[in-house]
Amino acid sequence: MQLARIRILTSAIMIAAMIGCSLFTQMLVGASTEPEQTSKILVKETIQAHVLLNPVILGDHKDDYLDWDNWNDTRATLLHTLEGNVSADIAVKYDDKDVYVRVKSVNDKTINSGDDCRLWFDPLHNGTSKLPQTDDLWIGLFWVGERFGCNIARGTGLDWTSWTDKLPDGRDLVRDRLSDSYVSLIHGCVIYEFKLPRSLVSGSSLTIGFGAYVADMPLEYFGGVPPRYRGGTAAWPEGFGDNQTKKNEWPLNNLGILHFTGVPIPELGPSALMMLSGVILTMVTSVVRTRRRKTRVCCRGAFATWSCSR
Repeated sequence: MQLARIRILTSAIMIAAMIGCSLFTQMLVGASTEPEQTSKILVKETIQAHVLLNPVILGDHKDDYLDWDNWNDTRATLLHTLEGNVSADIAVKYDDKDVYVRVKSVNDKTINSGDDCRLWFDPLHNGTSKLPQTDDLWIGLFWVGERFGCNIARGTGLDWTSWTDKLPDGRDLVRDRLSDSYVSLIHGCVIYEFKLPRSLVSGSSLTIGFGAYVADMPLEYFGGVPPRYRGGTAAWPEGFGDNQTKKNEWPLNNLGILHFTGVPIPELGPSALMMLSGVILTMVTSVVRTRRRKTRVCCRGAFATWSCSR
C-alpha cells in the first residue's frame, strides 16, 4: 500500500512539473492575443511570430469571421509613439510559404491621403551596419486620395534602390493581393496587411531583423520640417526611428528581432494551466485520502484468530 501511495504522489509531481514547464514557456513566448508593450531592457525587443492556424485572405476586407478573430492565432505587440496620440499594434504569423503581417492603427478611424505603414526586414540578421545591406528590404504601403499603393526597395550596401511595386518574381504588390488596407468593421480603425514570401523576407532563418512604422494623415504633408501629423506616428522597436530623420536614413543596426517560433500559439493560457494543475493535484490528494481511509489493520489474537479494523 505504501508503494502504491508513492507511485501516485510521484505521478502527481510529474504532471505538475510538466504543466509548470508549459506555463513557464508560455510566459516566455507569450500566449496572450492582447497587445503587450515590449520590455525596456538592455536586449533587443522581440516579436514572436507563430505558425498560422487561421487563414488570411488579403483583399476580402475581413479580419473577423462570425465571433472569432482570424488573427487570434498569434500575438499583437504595441508600437512606440513617436508623435501625437497614435496607438497601434502589430502581429505576425506564417506558414511554409508566406509571412503575414497586420498593423492595426487603433486611433485612425478614417482613411486619408498620407496614411502610411512601413516595414523593414533584415533576413540575414546582420544589422551591425547603419546602412542597408543587399539582403535588406523596405516595404511601404501608403494612401493617395482614395487608392493605396505599395512599393518595395532593396539595400545596395550604401543606400536603398528606387521604389518598385513588384517583387523580384514579378508579382504586383497590390494587384496580386500581397498588400491591403481598409477600415475594419470589427475594430473600427485602419488596418494594414501584408503577405510576403518567406524566401524573400526571412529564408530559413528563425530570427531576423525587423522594424515597423505607421502614420496618421499629416496636416502639412509637404509643408513644415518635419511635417505635423493630425493623429501622429509610431514605430517599433523603440529607438529605431524618429520624425526628424528621413526614413530612408533610419539606422538598421537599431532594428528589433522577429522570431519564428516554429509552433502554433499555445491554446491554453497561463491562468487555464494553473487551474488545470490545481484540479489534478486536488484529484490526486482525494485518491490518496480515500485509499488511506480504506486501509485495513489486522491483528492476531491469543487464540490464533484475526481481527481487522477499517
